[in-house]
Amino acid sequence: MDEPSILDYLKAKLTPWKKTVITISAAEQAQGEAQEIPHAGDVAGGSKSEEGSSETVRTQALPWRAFLAFTLALIAQISLEPGPDRTWLTGLVLYLFSAACVVWSVKVGEWRLAPIPQDESHTDPFTLRLVPALVGLVCAGLVFITSGGNRFTLLNLALLIAALICLAWAFWPVKPKDDPTPEITAFSSGNLASTGKPSNWAWFLLALFAGAIIFRFLDFNGLPPEMTSDHAEKILDVTRVLDGQTNIFFRNNGGREALHFYLITALHKLLNIELGYSVLKLSTILIGLLALPFLYLVGLEVANRRVALLAVAFAAVAYWPMIISRVGLRLPFYVLFTASTLYFLVRGIRTQNRLHFMLAGISLGLSFYGYSADRVLLIVVVVAVGLYLIHQQSAGRRQQTLWMTVLLLLFAGVILMPLLRYILDEPGNFLFRTLTRMSSLERPLPEPGWQIFLSNMGRALTMFYWDDGEVWLASIPHRPALEWITAALFYCGAILVIMRYIRSRHWLDLFLLLSIPLFLIPSAMALAFPDENPNLYRTGGAIIPVFLMIALSMDGLMSALVDRVSRPRGGLIAWGVAIALVLLTAVQSYNLVFNQYAQQYRLSAWNTSEMGRVTKTFIELTGTSDSVWLIAYPHWADSRLVAINAGLPREDFGLYPEQLATTQTVPGAKLFLVKPEDQASISALEQMYPLGWFQEYQSKVPGKNFLVFLVPSAELPLTPGVLPSTES
Repeated sequence: MDEPSILDYLKAKLTPWKKTVITISAAEQAQGEAQEIPHAGDVAGGSKSEEGSSETVRTQALPWRAFLAFTLALIAQISLEPGPDRTWLTGLVLYLFSAACVVWSVKVGEWRLAPIPQDESHTDPFTLRLVPALVGLVCAGLVFITSGGNRFTLLNLALLIAALICLAWAFWPVKPKDDPTPEITAFSSGNLASTGKPSNWAWFLLALFAGAIIFRFLDFNGLPPEMTSDHAEKILDVTRVLDGQTNIFFRNNGGREALHFYLITALHKLLNIELGYSVLKLSTILIGLLALPFLYLVGLEVANRRVALLAVAFAAVAYWPMIISRVGLRLPFYVLFTASTLYFLVRGIRTQNRLHFMLAGISLGLSFYGYSADRVLLIVVVVAVGLYLIHQQSAGRRQQTLWMTVLLLLFAGVILMPLLRYILDEPGNFLFRTLTRMSSLERPLPEPGWQIFLSNMGRALTMFYWDDGEVWLASIPHRPALEWITAALFYCGAILVIMRYIRSRHWLDLFLLLSIPLFLIPSAMALAFPDENPNLYRTGGAIIPVFLMIALSMDGLMSALVDRVSRPRGGLIAWGVAIALVLLTAVQSYNLVFNQYAQQYRLSAWNTSEMGRVTKTFIELTGTSDSVWLIAYPHWADSRLVAINAGLPREDFGLYPEQLATTQTVPGAKLFLVKPEDQASISALEQMYPLGWFQEYQSKVPGKNFLVFLVPSAELPLTPGVLPSTES
């Protein structure tokens, strides 16, 4: 039968009384739809746009509902910025209208999420090499036995490595000879060209990571400008490692995990970096940067490489990840191990590859040596597996997933053997810091625990838009944790994920949503100190799902543009919008981090670097540090930090006022650092050393001046002006 022409179709429509029916086959209709709407992921290629009337149709079909939803969310977030007339009401109303527009745009097919990668059909034969498995288990038991005394030794480390090697050999899957696929694939196949050379996408990725490195290292020496007492404790623990105290867990300062101390020690020894703030900041910046490739890999498992790239791009420049990676404490381990554990776990579930479960177990085990908040990862892993098992996607693979989860826990347990021995020997020390926060061990709970927890969790869940807490060390107090653009994208992305879960019931969508409150638990459990909640570091694990949702939302906007604007303009406009939003986020983040955060940090921390500079000059003049003291005064500088800044990390220049008389027995010239308000010590020094004189150091930070009292000696007749009196 002849196909109907366009003229026949028009006649039928214009003369309905003749009841002429013109039908178009399903195949032809599908073909027409396929030609009209390009693939969402293909943003750069495609056929040239048609001219004339078709261009008008494209313009009329622009995704204005999706961009209206984003714009309303953006205005809502801007209205929530800190200020004298700050109110949440305007932002709430605008966010509700934004949510309605998101739903509308989804209903009409404008805004949709990138599809979740398909599961791979792989049946594991449950193979096991018995002898290496038994040897590995015996070695693991010996690790536990030989880890007494809270010490890593060559013996227990060798046994630990042997246990991992034997168990990896025992459970390594036997790949069929005719199976050409690699057992572990990290990046998508599109990153390498067929010649084996890096593709354009790979070069793009390298450029992105290079930009992230530059941004994270900006003003390395000046931000943050000063150390705190926590940093002093960190340096002292590193000196203990250098002295041979290879602890499994460090008891002092409430108890802290060991991995960061060994990383700092390695950087100090290998790079010959002086023990001070530089090596602390270098270590945490490297940890934060290492989390970015794993975030990219998680993005591949959640969606595609464009989502992965967008997640890294926003996270590389955002205020929240930047702050916790610059402060010089072990905080970014929470982000790193969250990203690595989630990648191996989600990929293992999707591919049913036991190797990824084994690597997830190793990552989970190592996390317990990183930061105390990492302990919640065990709960996250259990919840993830549980959600997968109760959803339809696990049909026919539940038993296989369960035994692979046991394998994950086995490898985590082997890594944990030294720490488990320490927990058995000294449970109080291991749990002390946690118990002081979540129980009445240090102070009574102000209210019933469950009420405090619910209140804390509520405040933590709103920190992305409203208030990130009052911990000045690692945040700008009482401002949102996200920038304007990232907050708006996250809000829209969360709604999109909720709607997709309602439609498709995919376990990964629900896991992304539920993982956020799970990662906030370490902050919300500050029951005895609710003022410590929320804060950016105990919530750091949430960075991974939050920025994945930001990327999913941005990717959906890009796809909406690509689908409705003629090529190649659609792809160019989509990428132009994405790059513009990333750059605008970087601009706001730069202002937050390098201006606002830097300024409030200087005003909050004591200027021990300036005191250390004065002290170092005096020590170089006299050749000794035995005649240098900082007179203690309530809520003033940490004397250990002055010594560290003077290049003497093992010393402490602290002196109580009642000990002033003991300094008279010390020969030679003397230097005293005194707080200007300490009138009692000033009078005592003038009486003890009538030949000495005071010199006020003019700090570059308002309100941080300090007094220098110099006592000359016959061997070294010092004169006024010999020491710096201001920052040069």
